[in-house]
Order: sequence, then structure tokens, then C-alpha cells
Amino acid sequence: MNALMIDLETMSTSPRATILTLGAVKFDPFTDEFFDEMYIRIDIEEQEKVGREIDPNTLEWWGKQDP
Repeated sequence: MNALMIDLETMSTSPRATILTLGAVKFDPFTDEFFDEMYIRIDIEEQEKVGREIDPNTLEWWGKQDP
């Protein structure tokens, strides 16, 4: 049985948050075997054009994270 895990890194906690990256991986949760992976950086300027949000508090939080 395969499972799919998706991860979004965003610049806000709102539903209209600007998205930095999208990651996904297909895996077998019983064997921890990975089958397919995907990692995409999303264009921030294009998202600004359609009104996506950037929260200063979230930017501050990101600034404190270990690279």
C-alpha cells in the first residue's frame, strides 16, 4: 500500500498565504520505501499579482529557523 505526503512552506498562516515551496513524496508506510519525490519553488512575484498574503510575523518566525 502506498501513501502520499505533501508539504507546503508558506509566508502566512492564512488560506491566501504566499507559497514558497511545494514538496511531495510517495512512499510505503510499512517499509519506509520511497518511490517518487517532487520539490517545486513557487514564484513569489506572480503570487503577489493575484493578492496572496505575506504576514510579517511569519517572516519573523522563518528568520529564526535553522537553515
